[in-house]
Formats: sequence, C-alpha cells, structure tokens
Amino acid sequence: TSLVKKSFDSLNDDWIEIHSNHVHFLKFGRWVDPTDYPNVVLKNTHTNWTAFYNFTNTMLRPYEQCDCYRASNTPVRILEAANVMENRYFRDGVERY
Repeated sequence: TSLVKKSFDSLNDDWIEIHSNHVHFLKFGRWVDPTDYPNVVLKNTHTNWTAFYNFTNTMLRPYEQCDCYRASNTPVRILEAANVMENRYFRDGVERY
C-alpha cells in the first residue's frame, strides 16, 4: 500500500509541477525560475497547502482556476491522497475545433 501511495504522490506532484509551469509560461512568456520565492511550482516554498493554493490561484488567474482542497492544513511536504481534491482548469480563451 505505501508503494502505491508513494507512486500516486510522485505522479500527482509531477503533474502539478508540469501543469503550473506551462500555465505560468502562457501567462508571463517565461518558464518558472527555480529561484522565484514563493514559487508556483515548488510547493515547499510555502508554509502550508492553503498558502500554496491561494498563491497559485492568484498568480495564474485568469488562465487557471483551481478547485483545490486538503482535509487539513498540513505542511506541503505531506500528501494525503485520501483527503485531497486538486482540480486545475486551464482556459486561454482560444476556440479550438
């Protein structure tokens, strides 16, 4: 079970980082600088999940909306898969058919 949870945690973290970096590029025309503090990709530059979600929502608006929730305000290094909802929605206003 811990191996499955660890795989989920790593996959989820990787997806969040890739997604946030791409949205940042579309909004600002540059990739996220790893030295940016706080950082939209590096969750450990925030004190807790609420701070991370509020920061990414503010920085990436209007292109991204995050329907994000953690059951508790745990430190960002802890990912509790059973108590997580993180739906990130991207829209750039360009119609594609």
